[in-house]
Amino acid sequence: MHGKANGPVAEQDQEVLTRVHESYDVRNHGASLRLPAEFVDRYAIVGAPEECIRRIGEVAEWGLRGWWCMARQWMQSTGTRSWRQT
Repeated sequence: MHGKANGPVAEQDQEVLTRVHESYDVRNHGASLRLPAEFVDRYAIVGAPEECIRRIGEVAEWGLRGWWCMARQWMQSTGTRSWRQT
């Protein structure tokens, strides 16, 4: 981001985007960013698989036909047991 949002952005989102720009640490690629839940809900699809499927259906009804999907995996090892969440 070049210091300000381009295009129409609600005032509360402009404030969040300004904070992101001012505090973003490229060495950690935003790992320490804390975004308001309302902001995330407006700009992303996150959650349990069932919730994501529901939200993708909503967005598809708006006519959006292109998607960019990114999934993060978390792994934790406890002795011989491990779990993975995607």
